Amino acid sequence: MRVFNADGSEAEMCGNGLRCVVHYLSLPREVLIETKHSTYKCKKISENSVSVEIPRPIIDSEFINTGVPHKVVVVSDLENIDPPTDKKHNVNFACISPDKICIRTFERGVGETLACGTGAAAVALYAFEKHQVQNPIQITVRSQDLLQFYIRENTIEMIGPAQKVFEGDLLFSF
Repeated sequence: MRVFNADGSEAEMCGNGLRCVVHYLSLPREVLIETKHSTYKCKKISENSVSVEIPRPIIDSEFINTGVPHKVVVVSDLENIDPPTDKKHNVNFACISPDKICIRTFERGVGETLACGTGAAAVALYAFEKHQVQNPIQITVRSQDLLQFYIRENTIEMIGPAQKVFEGDLLFSF
């Protein structure tokens, strides 16, 4: 799977993209999907829900690479933040409490996004290790979708929605 950002740059991988590909394939078994970063084990677990296993990275201060480099910034208010100027990392602003985590993500080459699976995974791992939030970790992204995470010894399992939202035709001209 290859992913290109709005500015034309290529991303190392995309957690939401992996879920969409698995939903589109509609295979009743586990599949391995190769990205620029790694190969990921994925599985459709219900009609509109997909699981993706992400290798568990090491946290370096607030920097976490969950397939794409992320920075986690804990804030008390998601509405009053300044857009980041960091061009090396996707930046995730997170409100973290034991029972609720909400995030806003700004991606390199894109800007603010409604949802970022790898960003939510980075925040889930950060909350697990730095704030002792326990499994399952539920994160609400900007679109109000809920992603669920299980932090394990060697992996982070992301479970989230995937559904068809439009259909189109691509015309080629030579």
